[in-house]
Amino acid sequence: MFPRSKKFFGSIKSKLDSLSRYKYFANNLIKKGNLDLDSKNIQVQLSLYSSYLIERKDWAQLIDLFDKILISSTKKTVLFVGNCQVTPLSRIVELSNSYCSEYHSFNLLPDIHNMAQELQNIVVDYLLPNTDILVTQNIINKEYPLNTENSKNLCRTITIPTLYFAGYYPDIIYLKQNNQTIRTAPIIDYHSSFILHSFSEGISENSCITTLKDGSWIGENYLQNIENIFDSLYDREREWDVKITDYLYNNFKEKLLFHTVNHPGSDLLTLVATTLSSLLNLGEFNSNKLLVIPDFLNRTKWILNKKIADQLNMDPNTQLKFNINGSSMSVDKFVKTHYTFYRENPTIVKDNIERCKTQNNKWVN
Repeated sequence: MFPRSKKFFGSIKSKLDSLSRYKYFANNLIKKGNLDLDSKNIQVQLSLYSSYLIERKDWAQLIDLFDKILISSTKKTVLFVGNCQVTPLSRIVELSNSYCSEYHSFNLLPDIHNMAQELQNIVVDYLLPNTDILVTQNIINKEYPLNTENSKNLCRTITIPTLYFAGYYPDIIYLKQNNQTIRTAPIIDYHSSFILHSFSEGISENSCITTLKDGSWIGENYLQNIENIFDSLYDREREWDVKITDYLYNNFKEKLLFHTVNHPGSDLLTLVATTLSSLLNLGEFNSNKLLVIPDFLNRTKWILNKKIADQLNMDPNTQLKFNINGSSMSVDKFVKTHYTFYRENPTIVKDNIERCKTQNNKWVN
């Protein structure tokens, strides 16, 4: 195995960038005896190695790795599938001693929207028939081999929520170009429909900054729009085995439950984890462990504008800056960076302005 060091936890490319390293890693993981799947060191190495194979599309070697894991497991296997929320969820579930004594989590897959068709087919054809339980968000896209309707025919399936709530941050939007989501520009994959619309209307950077902070573009029917969101959530929840909408409805004014539209705080992830534990008949979590659960998805945070904070009776200083990959960023810098990006990429503005107008119009009345 690679020696444990800070370098070991570096990027996949820096650790597995040569054939000799690749072979050394493979020899240790694939050709040795059964793996100790309870070892944190082994879990980190499996994660790195599987990511490397997926990046290279080395499907044959990946199947060998999956086979080795399944053979090594002396417990029931739980496969987690979904977006960025499922890995933190699995980590919280693993705080349950009852879970760890009975189950092994298989969470080596990328987010579903980053999962190649070939990889999804491997999961459907090979992993699911050898999995005891699939824990998945409700994947309704029939073009995905891993759509939930199909998966339910292959193994026991528990559907969990795709945790999403626009009520705190109604301007967050993903931009599209050539039918693909723009994932990296200029700062992160989130954009503000309000900033892009302001830019397209010739509104100055300073005016945009002021209005983004005070939220004066939000209309008086904000709370009615929130009710509409919950109506939609309750409707979608019918397809989930794990229910969270009552909790969200009863608590969203009491504390900030999301960092972005789809990055929930630890409260909601813990609720999903404890409910999942109940569905698996594992009893209650150790309450002491629940007190120290990390806030896994807090490295990116959106601002909560003053108008919305007032409407929810929250402290107006709750979240006044952006947080980008763990670093604080002022609203001024965020807006100016995006204005520069839009000036340099007029086609992106043209392709997305109508979507941004439509999103804004939902909230201005």
